[in-house]
Amino acid sequence: MPNHKKNVEVVDTTCPWVSKVWNTVDTHQKKGLTSIIHGKYAHEETVATISFCEDYIIVKDMKEADMVTDYIVNGGDKEALLKYFKNAISEGFDPDTMLNKVGLANQTTMYKKETRAIGQAFQKAMMKKFGPTEVNQHYMEFDTICDATQVRERFSTSFGCRM
Repeated sequence: MPNHKKNVEVVDTTCPWVSKVWNTVDTHQKKGLTSIIHGKYAHEETVATISFCEDYIIVKDMKEADMVTDYIVNGGDKEALLKYFKNAISEGFDPDTMLNKVGLANQTTMYKKETRAIGQAFQKAMMKKFGPTEVNQHYMEFDTICDATQVRERFSTSFGCRM
């Protein structure tokens, strides 16, 4: 898009995978889903992603995903959950209502294996809570994992590094 006053052209260099994540969470919001974002709440990409969300919770790893899925299935101490995730939830977040329909997205630099495992945990939680025939009404995911990150992950694991 040209800027005639300064004779410059602005070029959007946003990574297509990051744009895909933003489109995914936008779709979640349009479908009335809460976005579950696998990422780090203070990472600049995640901060940008949540700007597209009304309702979200950010989980950093499988331990945090397990905390949320346990709450979905069994309920629990709402105040403790909100306190733990205080920096990683949307304003006014209510886990009793906002975790009934969720969609998964991720910070593109997170590892594919962990994102997949987190997705499976949320899908299983929804099956337990609502039954297998209703899971698609309560859980949604798109593949938003960056190919370059996965190449790096495969390379690292080929040298015996643990991910």
